[in-house]
Amino acid sequence: VTFVVTHFNDPRISSADLRDVLLHSISVLVQYKDYFAAFENNEAALQRMPLALLSAFDDRSWIPVTNILLRLCKGSGFGFSKQGESSSVRFQ
Repeated sequence: VTFVVTHFNDPRISSADLRDVLLHSISVLVQYKDYFAAFENNEAALQRMPLALLSAFDDRSWIPVTNILLRLCKGSGFGFSKQGESSSVRFQ
């Protein structure tokens, strides 16, 4: 989790395709409760991910960034409507 969170928007990665792969990996992982809990319990994710997601919000990767942000914020009545799943209190 720490590697993906700290490197998906790293300017040292010159390949936009590689950055997209890392971003899509996060997008897929946060859809599963166990992985989502790993992101919530990871200090690097809590400290860096929200700002890094906003800075990655460009014309190329706005769809996966939006999906991740919706997943992180769904507890506010916004985003996914699955009942019975806990929302992220730590990312809100």
